Amino acid sequence: MSEPLRFDPELLHRQANKLLDHVETHRQDHIGHDADLTELASRWPGVVGSAMENLRAGWDQQHEAIRKQVGDHATWILDATAKVVGADDGNAGRFGGPGSGS
Repeated sequence: MSEPLRFDPELLHRQANKLLDHVETHRQDHIGHDADLTELASRWPGVVGSAMENLRAGWDQQHEAIRKQVGDHATWILDATAKVVGADDGNAGRFGGPGSGS
């Protein structure tokens, strides 16, 4: 006999919210780095400054993509948890207890 599916919606919500918190912390941490690179690029004329700005822009795009993916994953966890809880609540009482045969 297989084990019943068990999940803790509160734990899933906490973990998803932790992911969202990490996304925001990551964003805030990198604001300073972007500003530093922008300032350095402005001090170097020509090819060096342009290369630094290109580096900053590339990192910014990569960081934004990572933040979006992690944020989307956290949102998916929250949405899926809500759907499972809703289905579980909607089905409560429709079926007999475990092993009741009904």
